[in-house]
Amino acid sequence: MRALLLAASCCALLALLATAVHADAGEAARAEARERFDRGLARYAEGDFGGALAELERAHALLPNEVVLFNIGLVYAALKRPVEAVDTLDRVLAAPNALAADRIAHARRVRDEQAQRIAALSITSNVPAIIEIDGVQVGKTPLSQPLRIASGAHHVALLASGYIPARREVVLPAGVAPPIVIELLPTDKQLAHVAIESPVPGAEVWVDGERVGRTPLPATLAVAPGTRAFELRRAGYATARRELTLSEGASATLRIALAEDPAAPLGVLGRLAVVASERDVSVTVDGRARGLYRTSLLLPAGPHRVRVERAGFEPADRDVEVRAGESTELRATLTPTAETRNAHVASVQAQRTWGVIAAASGAALVIGGAAVGIWAQSSLPELERKLEAAEQSYTRGSGTECDPRTDLFENDMEAVCVARIDDAAASLDDRALLRTIGFVGLGAGVAAATVGVVLLATNDDEDKYEPAEPAHAIAVTPWLAPGLTGASVRVAF
Repeated sequence: MRALLLAASCCALLALLATAVHADAGEAARAEARERFDRGLARYAEGDFGGALAELERAHALLPNEVVLFNIGLVYAALKRPVEAVDTLDRVLAAPNALAADRIAHARRVRDEQAQRIAALSITSNVPAIIEIDGVQVGKTPLSQPLRIASGAHHVALLASGYIPARREVVLPAGVAPPIVIELLPTDKQLAHVAIESPVPGAEVWVDGERVGRTPLPATLAVAPGTRAFELRRAGYATARRELTLSEGASATLRIALAEDPAAPLGVLGRLAVVASERDVSVTVDGRARGLYRTSLLLPAGPHRVRVERAGFEPADRDVEVRAGESTELRATLTPTAETRNAHVASVQAQRTWGVIAAASGAALVIGGAAVGIWAQSSLPELERKLEAAEQSYTRGSGTECDPRTDLFENDMEAVCVARIDDAAASLDDRALLRTIGFVGLGAGVAAATVGVVLLATNDDEDKYEPAEPAHAIAVTPWLAPGLTGASVRVAF
């Protein structure tokens, strides 16, 4: 019986522990989801749409929520990825749950706008082949239904074992696009694969005079074996050319760095202004260190990968599009390391402590010095009168006991009368010194109090680097993006 009771107690204890662990895990997930959501909104506000998407998707994975999903749809729209935007907003509209009516209407409006930016493309080939759009595999021929991709310029490639890769540049209108028919030519050679790496994004990649995509390429390039010529071209940069001899089935990695063209016309250049949350930051653009940031940078127009760094903070990586002939602003909020955060809090607390000490000590000196000085000043006239009276009594004709012409004076009164004068003078001097000390203390107190007030007034925020308080209700914050007017929605988790 005792064994049964012990076993039952152990099971109950284990159940309680499991419940507590599950509750802790759930709260930790909610806390991380809140932090990710807030960070995603901050990244969006800084123009880092890719970073915002990563944070919001992580928040939704931790704690699925229709409000977060709604924001993800808006980010896809800002990234000019209409297919993902439509699919995401369709999920929101299918199950809006607690989403406000105006947000539902907004989701439907953005969804319809993005749907008008999608092209339906049919591709056929003489043999089954893998279809790549802009270097990303999207399907295989024969297609069961047209591909949905963003309208505009694209690079289409068809790859099949035993056939020479076929590539084609297309410009697709929204809606149903003209079908593409591609014939692949057979080859008895096994294809080689080349990975192209470059720190400069947005550069056109050419192979043997044929454009095959833009950096960064999401996958390797399948090319016929032999000597192949690879080029990277981008306005504002000097063209970089490399030749590579490839054997059948070979794999290679080609790293190509582009150098900015000093003779590039101003029409293909723009300025990048970095606005960081911290001072004295270092900036790296496309892998090239630019040193301590002091003024805007003149860069080739187009996409760039920017890293903003400062010792004691996590580096901030941002993708930015520099506009030709204009100044583009990049905002970066640096996240401090734990050591920096702790040092900041300690510094703020120390300055506040010294400020309070200086202000309180100064106030005490002001009160004490003023009291002493005023009291000493008020008592000086009486002491001056006593000194004057002692001096007058020690003059001939005064008629007092200290009159040198009286009989009493001859009985050792001279020493007494002189002592009276000396005592009165000493009392007056001491009181005058006390007045000086009081007023000096008053001045020192004013100075100390001023220092204390300045220390308190100029002290930094102790919670400067602490995460923002979680939202306790839904709040709407306007979002603005090219071709898109929207709003982000904060929600309590």
